Amino acid sequence: MEEKKNRPKLHTVLFIVLFLAMLIVPALMLDATEPLLSDLENRAMTVWPGLGFDKAHMDWYGHYAEDRVGFRQQAIAANNYLNFHLFREFDEDIHMYGKSGHI
Repeated sequence: MEEKKNRPKLHTVLFIVLFLAMLIVPALMLDATEPLLSDLENRAMTVWPGLGFDKAHMDWYGHYAEDRVGFRQQAIAANNYLNFHLFREFDEDIHMYGKSGHI
């Protein structure tokens, strides 16, 4: 009798590839331009802290990566749009409701 090979199904392989792409592509698209300003957040993004291996530098590396990861502005804009249109909520403090539901 011939043994059946235990190969992964196509949808499993596609899921793994898509998941890895979602992790790797934004990291590869890191925006290193100086200075980088965020219109959506009304602030300047974290600047490169220089090389160092103490706790302060390690914290700055995390903030730098969070602020400059690829597609960040698009993700924030999509989140704000969906929160408003699905839940009628604003994450930003600069908006408020006026008369007759005007923003």
